[in-house]
Amino acid sequence: MPPIPRFFFLYVEPCLCFFGGFLQPILNPLSITTLLPSSLAGRNTLDPNPTPLEIMLALQTSVLMFMISTLTVVIMLWGDKRVVKGYVWVSALTDVPHWGSFAYVLGWEGLKQWRTWEAPLWMQLGVPVLTMVFKIGYLTGAFGEDRVVGKEKGRKEL
Repeated sequence: MPPIPRFFFLYVEPCLCFFGGFLQPILNPLSITTLLPSSLAGRNTLDPNPTPLEIMLALQTSVLMFMISTLTVVIMLWGDKRVVKGYVWVSALTDVPHWGSFAYVLGWEGLKQWRTWEAPLWMQLGVPVLTMVFKIGYLTGAFGEDRVVGKEKGRKEL
């Protein structure tokens, strides 16, 4: 893998998933449940405290993000070229429903209120744009050709 995407996929993206998607909801479940104003989140109350169901969903999501960050590192370190490229493709494809789910939840009225969105919501929507740039850049060869950085038992690694 070229140096720039290798650094990004081995360090930056797992850190984004780990600290933003795993650790933040563990330390503060409100960070997930208060992304949307109550009226847009479909809550029947103006109480800012999350419901037990919202807390459970935030914690389950954090477990999935832990798995994704760990899996990314494992694949980048030990996966062969085909596995790495397949993983990057799948990772890029999952960004699309990520944005779609926000669009669905926000609805047309919420999307029109983009000027009122707070930083955490912008991060949830904007960070995947950055990661998508790296994913498409790597897959299209914009960062250069894959490089061999070492050999392990006669097998080439990325």
